[in-house]
Parts: sequence; structure tokens; C-alpha cells
Amino acid sequence: MLVANGRQQRSSRNATKVYSDSLEYRGKKTWTSEEDRILRELVNDHGVGNWSILASTLTGRTGKQCRERWFNHLADDVKKGSWTEEEDRIIIAMQKKYGNQWAKITRKLPLIKLSILIL
Repeated sequence: MLVANGRQQRSSRNATKVYSDSLEYRGKKTWTSEEDRILRELVNDHGVGNWSILASTLTGRTGKQCRERWFNHLADDVKKGSWTEEEDRIIIAMQKKYGNQWAKITRKLPLIKLSILIL
């Protein structure tokens, strides 16, 4: 324990260990196919929206993790694969024009690709 101003404080290493040992720890872990299946069923039954409620069904997952998993990997409109030549041309031209202002660049792309670019 570190002592500052007469009060005990946890070091970052100690705090991380205490937190990870608790039941509330929701750190990074790989999604399983079973979790993906459950999340698909929950979204089909309840729709997208209150992710915290959906996450309460998945042990160890937060609403934010569920939302990101859905929109970046599981949603039907997520197109995986290579960019088309036209999309490449748009991205290169817009990056030259706007630099790394990706919010502006994404407005020039088809909506179906936006969730991929946001990653």
C-alpha cells in the first residue's frame, strides 16, 4: 500500500488484482460462440436499445461490450471483407482532403461500411 497525505492508497497493481479477483470484474475476454448466440437471440427478441438490460443476461459482459459486439460483428448489415475499388478511392481522396478527420470521411461512404470504419 502507498501512503499519501496520511491515507492509505492502493497501488495500480494491487487495485487491478483486487478488482480482477472480484465477481464484478468485466475485463477483456474473447467472445464465445455461445455468447454470440445468446446476444443474437436477445436482440431478436428485444431489439437494439437498452444494452445494460441485455448484458445482465450475459455473465461478465457490460452493455457497452454487447453494443459494440452487435454493431461491429454480429449485425446483419455488417459487411466484412475487402473495400471495393470505389470505396478505396473515396477514402484515399477524402483522407488527403481532410487528414485524419474520420467523421467527415465516413459521411462520404456507403452506410453499410460505417460500422467497420469506426473500429
